[in-house]
Amino acid sequence: YPESSPVRSAPVPASSRDIGYAWSGDKSLKPVRIWNDGQATYFAFPPGIRPSVFGVDATGREVTLNSGTNGSVVRVPGIRPEYSIRIGTQVLCIEHVDDGVTTDATEIARLQAWEF
Repeated sequence: YPESSPVRSAPVPASSRDIGYAWSGDKSLKPVRIWNDGQATYFAFPPGIRPSVFGVDATGREVTLNSGTNGSVVRVPGIRPEYSIRIGTQVLCIEHVDDGVTTDATEIARLQAWEF
């Protein structure tokens, strides 16, 4: 299957993180935090919840992503405009939005501690 390439946004400096994400759908699947470091997107879930994370391509179809997990954090390569999160028939839609870059040192340190 041809896999659509993730969309890259402008590089995020090491001194910032992009936390600009909005969601709709089943809020029981909502991550505690969603952010990207310019190279990968991270989804931190509450303990005990481990849904599947899919990218959404330009036609609105879900695409399987290679992901890594460290504890309750899921990492997927690249930055996409949309993701879907699923457990069974439950689904939460995630959309990357503009103007979500934070430069708050405390917040960045907290997010970096979860990165892998």
